[in-house]
Amino acid sequence: MENKKMLPIGVRDYEGNDLTKREEIERKLLEMYNFYSYEKIDTPTFEYFSAYSDNLNAKDMYVFTNKEGELLALRNDITKSIARVVSQKNSFSFPIRYSYSNKKFSNLSSLNGDSHEYMQCGIEYIGKNGYKSDAEVIRLAILSLKTLGFKEFSLHICSNNFLNALFKDLSLTEDAILKIKDEIKNKDLLKIENLLKSLNIGSDFRNNLSQFLVAVGDIKYLQMLQHKMAGIECLKELKYLEEIYEDLGDLSRYISFDFSISTFESYYTGIYFMGYVGDSGVEVLSGGRYDNLIKNPNVNSIIPAIGFGLYVDKIIPLLAPIKDSKEVYAVYYDKYTVLVDEFIKSLFIDNKVNVKILNSKDLNSAKQELDKTYTKFIYFVNNEMKEEIIC
Repeated sequence: MENKKMLPIGVRDYEGNDLTKREEIERKLLEMYNFYSYEKIDTPTFEYFSAYSDNLNAKDMYVFTNKEGELLALRNDITKSIARVVSQKNSFSFPIRYSYSNKKFSNLSSLNGDSHEYMQCGIEYIGKNGYKSDAEVIRLAILSLKTLGFKEFSLHICSNNFLNALFKDLSLTEDAILKIKDEIKNKDLLKIENLLKSLNIGSDFRNNLSQFLVAVGDIKYLQMLQHKMAGIECLKELKYLEEIYEDLGDLSRYISFDFSISTFESYYTGIYFMGYVGDSGVEVLSGGRYDNLIKNPNVNSIIPAIGFGLYVDKIIPLLAPIKDSKEVYAVYYDKYTVLVDEFIKSLFIDNKVNVKILNSKDLNSAKQELDKTYTKFIYFVNNEMKEEIIC
């Protein structure tokens, strides 16, 4: 065989432990999402080019034509694919909760490691807005990383609404806003300072603005910003972020507020967040609110939504070889109650055991599914919890 490239740039083979890791990541995440009532969806690998092309340049996608001469593209954005599904529905009730595990394809050279084909797992929460909806999705983003065994990680959150309100208060032009956003992305304090100075922004406000645009902090940092901001809309958005933080309870310790993170998709409208693991600073997930993307002729208003995706290929090298020594609990319930909800959620949050929910028709059927892979069988009948040791 000739010594030449056997694969194009941007793709790779998966086998052995890496493949095992990938399958285990998908299994654990989808099982957890299913427990939280997120229904799995699988969209086509390719669609019409127009499904993705509204905000992206054609050179960033893999584009081809079929025998009918129709212009098609490999799936470049899973969120847009799911938005298309919702836009075509004739009957539905909100909220709609979807989970997915799909490959994406992109010809962007800026992707980490020149990866053009990569796996993404995530969720979309569609049809409701407000801080409760945002907190639910952010909570699941945190639990996703805990479920995968990460102990040291952080979720950085910002608000596009806050930045837009801030720029509006300053009466900046669109061109000036774009320049500021570019420098925010680069975290270049000196360039931000010089740019704000060239826009004739007062020194006191300029100093405060340039500092917070590159700073990262916890709830005390957010509260400090509230004291410095005079605009009503700015304060409203900062208070909104605080409501989300408080709703997260103990999980809020993983939250950092960071207004320097950038959105690469123009459809994000409200909060936006990124997840980073350990000291490596590797970005392993991102998501946000997109209230202007989904339209359905059967609904009079635009349908609000929020979601996130985890970059499975980036996560794989961060995980140790699969030698899962955790106990595995099999759980069955005849009726979903508060007791069941609190117990199973506590298992996900503690992440000390693996959990398998048995969707059996009755207790006897559930017991027939048990084997030696499970260490304990926990079941709820008539809202009473009992357990049996298996091995």
